[in-house]
Amino acid sequence: MVKMFSNFLVFLVQMRTAVVLLAMVALASMIGTLVQQNLPALTYQQVYGPFWYTLFDGLGLFDVFRAPWLFGVCGLLLVSVVVCLTRNGPQVWRQKYQKSKKMPPLPLGAVTQMLTSLPDLSRWRWHGETRQENKVITFYSRGGLNRIGYFAVHGGVVILAIGGLITGLFGYRATLNIRDGETDRYVIAFDGAEMTPHRLPFTVTNQDFTIEHYENGMPRQYRTQLSFADEQQTVVRDVAVNEPLQHQGFTFYQASFGDGGSSVVLTARHLASGAAIEISGQVYDTLPLAEGVTVELLDFRPHTILPLPQKQKSAGADFNDIGPSLDYIIRGPDFAPQQLRAYLNRPDIIGVALGENGSSEQVEYWPVYLGLSLDEAVGWAQLQQVQTALTEGKMDEVKHILAQAVAAYPPAERVGRAVKMVQAAPTILGFDMPYLVHVKDFQLRRYSGLQVVYDPGAWLFWLGSVLLTVGVVLMVQITHVRLWLVQEKTGYTLYLRSHRGRVYEEKVLAELVTA
Repeated sequence: MVKMFSNFLVFLVQMRTAVVLLAMVALASMIGTLVQQNLPALTYQQVYGPFWYTLFDGLGLFDVFRAPWLFGVCGLLLVSVVVCLTRNGPQVWRQKYQKSKKMPPLPLGAVTQMLTSLPDLSRWRWHGETRQENKVITFYSRGGLNRIGYFAVHGGVVILAIGGLITGLFGYRATLNIRDGETDRYVIAFDGAEMTPHRLPFTVTNQDFTIEHYENGMPRQYRTQLSFADEQQTVVRDVAVNEPLQHQGFTFYQASFGDGGSSVVLTARHLASGAAIEISGQVYDTLPLAEGVTVELLDFRPHTILPLPQKQKSAGADFNDIGPSLDYIIRGPDFAPQQLRAYLNRPDIIGVALGENGSSEQVEYWPVYLGLSLDEAVGWAQLQQVQTALTEGKMDEVKHILAQAVAAYPPAERVGRAVKMVQAAPTILGFDMPYLVHVKDFQLRRYSGLQVVYDPGAWLFWLGSVLLTVGVVLMVQITHVRLWLVQEKTGYTLYLRSHRGRVYEEKVLAELVTA
């Protein structure tokens, strides 16, 4: 058992072991950067699918900084470096601060040079001398900062490993979705299907949320004005995309935004009879209609960008903002659920979803021109009669129905309205559902999605990184050289040893001889 433990320690102090462990830590850091951490399990399942979600979740890649295997790697790395320092550190330290009482022996196989006169060693550090028979041996060195670099590199790795363990054990990455004007002090950390609330030492208030769009409707920049309050003070600061803020050891990132439950007033138009039902609710509600039909409100957006028709495009203007819109799913016992989009300023258009139902972010909507306006009752009740008469070829009956339907309009508009009814009948009656919904009014309310990171080991990461960088620079740029000057009656002999190899040692000796 003792021999096995000894062999294990020998394995740990090997350079290749440390390199492998550091590579695994670097790999974990890359995964933590590329894969968004601590999201709900359903989000990962939608993105990666069930197979890859199960595999990645089993490997802990969705919470990699708290994964057991990373704890193990950091622990082994910590033990490896500490054992290495314990075994080799005293020897390396003596190489820099060598005393005359512990003069190192002349190195075997070292580069040597015979001299008849004493070389200039004023730039070399003198450590002491010793006498052996008829010889006086003086020990010098230079480049001692290289040895300091050794301790800086190993100390930096130790500090980084400790910082990783502290962050993994006590830190977290959580989500805070906070609506306009709302105050909260709890954030939610997701671990697969589990949710863990964490209480902040201060309250957070969403004072204002603003968003800027490109011409094609994509968000260009969005930011939130946050108010942080505790018993002592209140601080107001902004957080934006790629502009995180820090407060009392917590880092806030602007991660997302969405509807925070906007209030809407709707008109549900019955396609067969033209009767209208006025309903109201908030986004994410499911509102009942007649005949067992329900309307699930998915999302509301104050700006809706549609591409302009080719003939209306001009230089720099390929898109048109048609104003607010509402995404919803209409369900009923006698038809398949259908996801649609209603436009406030265009009651004559309905958006039909081209993707899967139940989402509003990754679904495209195809605008369908109805011909009739959802906010007007005229013409709806006669659509079925018009379509039936057209199908049976009864044109006189079609004219009679249209004349009655458009009689309320001014004479100049009657023909145009009648034509729209004829065009609208097959389109509207082709919908396999009894109702279409139109937005009459709304009161916008957004939420700001923030990612909150508590990293108690962050300062150790900075300290370890600085030490590691300084140590690498010292070890690469400065060469530690040891020199023995042996004085005899016949002259002087130089013995030189460095970690750079024989070519470098011969170069240094040549410089001493020619100086």
